[in-house]
Amino acid sequence: MKDSIDKQDIVSRNDAKNTTGIRLKIIGKHDVLLPISIVGGLVGMLAGTLPAAIWALLFGFSFSPMYIFIPLIIYRVIKIFKGYTGKRGFAAICIFSVFGFYLTILSCQASADVLKYGMSFLNLPLVTATLIGKSEAFSGSAFSSAYIFPFLFSLLGVMLTRELLMHKNEPTAVPAPVIIAEAESNHIV
Repeated sequence: MKDSIDKQDIVSRNDAKNTTGIRLKIIGKHDVLLPISIVGGLVGMLAGTLPAAIWALLFGFSFSPMYIFIPLIIYRVIKIFKGYTGKRGFAAICIFSVFGFYLTILSCQASADVLKYGMSFLNLPLVTATLIGKSEAFSGSAFSSAYIFPFLFSLLGVMLTRELLMHKNEPTAVPAPVIIAEAESNHIV
């Protein structure tokens, strides 16, 4: 009788160890995704500022539809890095889009300074870094067209990424194959 109790006790201890290990693996997966998503969001945010900043450097003015790329590039980079998807991914995209919007406005203003003073385009990150946190960076009204239209296009980009995240989980519908004999009888061919 004593031997059977000891064997059951050993089996239950092994089962407890196995379930704990499985539970730790599941929890560990979510813990690893957070830093990956943060790094992916930062890289995507910096890459998302490039289209508007390059446009401003080449043509001398900001083009509002370029702001749509900020959340889309953040989404793509987080997806490439295999970070969070779903609600957590959307929250990360929204947070990094806000910072990317701010950084893009500053980089467009910095590109105006680079063009004004005849500096090399390689000085753009340094000029942008000097504008971060300065109150005179936003000299105009907050409700001017210089800020409203880029904000609307950034919001449109966030809505597009939401749709991309929502449709990612849905199964794709495969159309039924058309049988050639049926098509000929219906005179489709």
